Amino acid sequence: MSAPKILSVGDHSHELAPEHVIEAMFTTIACRLEARGRGTRFPVVMDDLYAGYLKPVRALAALGELQEIEAGLRSLPVGRVVWNNADEPVTRQAANALEFFVDERGRPLICRLREGVQECLSTVQVLRLDYRRKAGDVLLGGLLLIVPGVIWMLVGRAYFAHWNLAPVYNRKAGIPVWTFGMDLLMLGVAFMIHAAFPGLREWFRRRPVALVAVAIFAVIGWLAVCARAGFIPD
Repeated sequence: MSAPKILSVGDHSHELAPEHVIEAMFTTIACRLEARGRGTRFPVVMDDLYAGYLKPVRALAALGELQEIEAGLRSLPVGRVVWNNADEPVTRQAANALEFFVDERGRPLICRLREGVQECLSTVQVLRLDYRRKAGDVLLGGLLLIVPGVIWMLVGRAYFAHWNLAPVYNRKAGIPVWTFGMDLLMLGVAFMIHAAFPGLREWFRRRPVALVAVAIFAVIGWLAVCARAGFIPD
């Protein structure tokens, strides 16, 4: 059984449904209701809501799309539902795809999502769809990368300062292996920012060019530190 996803708006949160059920619902919407491809008919629902971060400014558009999706799923036979979870055969009776994807209380997931989006719009607060412990797990993962990175830089600098990664064309100079601890440090910081600031994460998700630019500048910064310390040959 996959972990349940939590729908939260501001300080209010509710358990929605297991991940595999929600994934199957979104897959069914994409395959059966979007003839030209995923996100072409319902861009807000299949992009923002599916990603788990919906801003109030996009909530009204999401409500309109959810209304269309509800009508589409109501007219879709259960036999056309995309369901690949062989370990959990479906035994409940459903008249259509809308009634197929329900929460533990038997309420259609689309209706639950619509209520959350409506609350997002009326309270002017971001809607999030995520795991309850996912942010904490990501923060812990970031910390587990930062700590060994710092330790390696300190220990490596103290005891293995002469271990260098030298280029083939120049064996006289190279980058000390202890500086690679900075890679773990930067990756760990990125993980922690990813968990702590979902708005920033969403901003970069929509702007992959900016994300690539940050990654490039991070590498350049690392090389600049090495050059400043005299570890890179001219």
